Amino acid sequence: MKIYLSCYYKLVIVKKPLIQQFLVYLRKPTLGVTHKPSWQMILFNVVRLWALVFVFSMFFAILSNLVLGRAGYSEEDFVITEIVMDFPYFLVFFLVAIWAPLSEEIAFRLGLRFSPLNWALSLSFLSLFLFSIIDLPFLPSDFLTFNSWLSTITTTMFILFTALLIFRILSYKKIATFVEKFFRRNFRYFFYTLAILFGALHIMNYDINFKDLWFFTPILIAPQLLLSFMISFVRMQYGFVWAIFTHAFNNVVAITPILFLLPALESLEGMELSEIENMEVFEIFSLSEIVLVVAVSIFLLVIFLVCFLSVFSLLFEFFKKDSN
Repeated sequence: MKIYLSCYYKLVIVKKPLIQQFLVYLRKPTLGVTHKPSWQMILFNVVRLWALVFVFSMFFAILSNLVLGRAGYSEEDFVITEIVMDFPYFLVFFLVAIWAPLSEEIAFRLGLRFSPLNWALSLSFLSLFLFSIIDLPFLPSDFLTFNSWLSTITTTMFILFTALLIFRILSYKKIATFVEKFFRRNFRYFFYTLAILFGALHIMNYDINFKDLWFFTPILIAPQLLLSFMISFVRMQYGFVWAIFTHAFNNVVAITPILFLLPALESLEGMELSEIENMEVFEIFSLSEIVLVVAVSIFLLVIFLVCFLSVFSLLFEFFKKDSN
């Protein structure tokens, strides 16, 4: 809260409102950095941008759930729900809150600043994501996965080999100079392509028949597209570490209700509504489940409050600058 109050006070020294900075940058992405604020101000701006994107994402998520529900699909057709139900919770949290942000940011955002090492790592992870969704006839289906010890070894070897190969190629000065010049001249297209590709790959989050719902695909991936452009802006303006933080923060907020509420809701399976109405709370849920529900509710309330304050501050900053 102290960070929020101090950063509110500092809004008056910002040349452009954050929303305007964000929209102007998306219209014309550049390699330059407009300013370098303190880490408190960066955190403040990151949370505010995330809150704005989160509010719009919730709208698209609700719309998607309504349409998918009318089409006969349910939460069980979401890949994340299957993962939560099939894997230990600590592993799910590691995959969603640590591995996914780290690997996806390396793939889609690290290479937005050119260097042989950045591109070697970025292209190796990007290749991993692309090949993992393509059925290669001459390789086992789980060759580029972490489903077993063997596939984990083959996946790690693939990442290392690809990264070393690309790094070796880019180590030649003439090649690196040519690639960097080409990258700088066409940075806008790299920026847009990687941001859109990040959103498009998240269509794999849904286990549905896209032949019937192909027209609805842009709405399904809209939350990931918005998040992708926002994190790309954060990466270019504030640095790669802040991009990972933003991605991880978003995933923690998204996974927490699913991870901790699903076990409690399993107690209601097979029970009629009339039966539930005639039972006491302690007859339905255990004490630990009640504590979990209360804790998650408080967590969601805090997130709601942060979103409200963040969006309010963005609007206040925008209209205050307009009035001056």
